[in-house]
Amino acid sequence: MLSPGQFLIQTPPFMKGIEHFTFHMGGPTDVMTAGYRFVAKGYESFWGPGRHQLGSNWFWYFNSPLGCHVEYDADMDIHDDSWIAREAPPGADTSQYFLFEHRAKWAPGGPGPAQQH
Repeated sequence: MLSPGQFLIQTPPFMKGIEHFTFHMGGPTDVMTAGYRFVAKGYESFWGPGRHQLGSNWFWYFNSPLGCHVEYDADMDIHDDSWIAREAPPGADTSQYFLFEHRAKWAPGGPGPAQQH
């Protein structure tokens, strides 16, 4: 069985190398929990959380001190032998369905996120 992540991306020479490592999580809740923990530790979120269009998986990317990126993802589509390969132009329209914005925890009726310690 193949996942959408098992394909070749045609990259320009300046992008050769390891772009990111992906850690597959148990589900969207695990992606969000791990991402919030990374933010709390001071890691910079640069894309996400959100959901990819190709693969339909949940994602959250972070800058890494290794010089590449780290991605948490979950719930990626898995294809069987009837899956047909095709091309999609790279860009914002094909890379994500939507993005959430990171914000601190808060509860209705309680102090706003900036007021909590």
